[in-house]
Amino acid sequence: MKDVKIYTVLIAPLDWGLGHATRCIPIIRLLYARGFHVIIATEGSQKQLLQQEFPTATFVSLPGYNINYGKSKKATRWKLFAQIPTIFKAIRAEHKWLTEFVKQNKVDLIISDNRYGFYQKHITSVFITHQLNIITNNAFSESIVRRLHYRLVKPFNQCWIPDNPYPDNLAGRLSNPAKFPTTAYRYIGWLFRFNYPKPASTEVAFDACIILSGPEPQRTILEEKILKQVKDSPYKIAMVRGLPNAMFTRVEADNLLYLSHLPGNELNDLVLKSKYVICRGGYTSLMEMIGLRKKLILVPTPAQTEQEYLAALLHSRKWALHIDQEDFNLTHAIKEAESFPYKLPVNNAFENNQLLEQALNAVVLKADL
Repeated sequence: MKDVKIYTVLIAPLDWGLGHATRCIPIIRLLYARGFHVIIATEGSQKQLLQQEFPTATFVSLPGYNINYGKSKKATRWKLFAQIPTIFKAIRAEHKWLTEFVKQNKVDLIISDNRYGFYQKHITSVFITHQLNIITNNAFSESIVRRLHYRLVKPFNQCWIPDNPYPDNLAGRLSNPAKFPTTAYRYIGWLFRFNYPKPASTEVAFDACIILSGPEPQRTILEEKILKQVKDSPYKIAMVRGLPNAMFTRVEADNLLYLSHLPGNELNDLVLKSKYVICRGGYTSLMEMIGLRKKLILVPTPAQTEQEYLAALLHSRKWALHIDQEDFNLTHAIKEAESFPYKLPVNNAFENNQLLEQALNAVVLKADL
């Protein structure tokens, strides 16, 4: 009887918020469904989140980029600029880490979610990004950044884009640039961690579900602002703090349900029981919430140009209501949402997994797995 070979896939999400780890969940599920051995390289809150979803998975510790934001838009811009040397140092360090790791461990396929140094020349390596075009709000600087970006992506064998091809795409010109990279690329559809469809009818238990996320200190700044406002709000609110590595907290008082974190399907239940969802508008959140056809109120992280662009784009399409953090008031936001003319897309994310499967098939064949 012929032995069945178990292939090993090493996957590493970027530690810039939880979205990169979250959108790896459907990819990891597909890898398990194919019978692959999966090793997840990460640490911190990303590791905590993925361990809740895959408690029997193999984890190895890989340091993150540890990006920090400022307390204001101006401070964030300067802080991000000042951290560029640190980011490139982290890219070099993760490449060195990976080179040593594959010397000691057999790996057949490498999947990197936005980690530029996570590739090997002699192993098929996939880079995941929805941002082929990085927004800077300046055409000249965007062209320079795009060229640098494509140079960093070039060592990878394939680039997977978690979106649909234009014109049915979610990320606008982020995922549909004027010029594509020379690296082979594939659209893999919207990545969706929830594994069962929306029921025909769901009783509304909350006026709004607030899902916090993103780098500090901006995550905490928005949380503290909302906590001050919720006391005087007539609406019933559920807040998920987005802290999977914190001690689990569940507080029910007056009009607020306050949770530190929820695993995927429990978060799905909470979202479906809420009339509106208030979130940052990170790309992974948008894929999931629009896939659930939820009415969104987006409060982008100040100075995070990607979130600001996506919030403005979806507002113009009537897919979501956009409110800047400095102008955000909980009661006013919900009242504005009640009169906002939402026009949600018909894309069914639950049935849109063929592109991902096709992309994996192509990589597997190329890698001769």
